[in-house]
Amino acid sequence: MFRGASTSSGLQTANVLVTANPAKLTSVVLNPAAAASTLIVYDNNTAAASGTVLAKVVVPASAASVSVVFDSPVVANRGLYCVVTGTAADYVVTYEPA
Repeated sequence: MFRGASTSSGLQTANVLVTANPAKLTSVVLNPAAAASTLIVYDNNTAAASGTVLAKVVVPASAASVSVVFDSPVVANRGLYCVVTGTAADYVVTYEPA
C-alpha cells in the first residue's frame, strides 16, 4: 500500500507538541540511553500529558533502539503530544496530516 510522505518531528530529547492539528501517526523510534526509557504519544493539541494514549514504547536501560511502524496509521483527532522519560533518551515520531 502506498502511503503519502510523512512529516518528522525531528530528533527530540524532551516533551514536545509535535502537531496541534489532526494527524495520522505512522512511526515511532525511541533511543534509550543509560536509563530505562518510555515514550508516550497522546492525542492532544496542547502541551499536556492527557488525552487518549495512541502509543507507548518502553525500552530497558542500555537496550537497543526500538522502532514501531504502524501498518495502518493511528488517527489522532486533536494532535500529537509526546512525553519521554529516561535520562538522555531521544526519539523521532513521523506522521501524516489527517
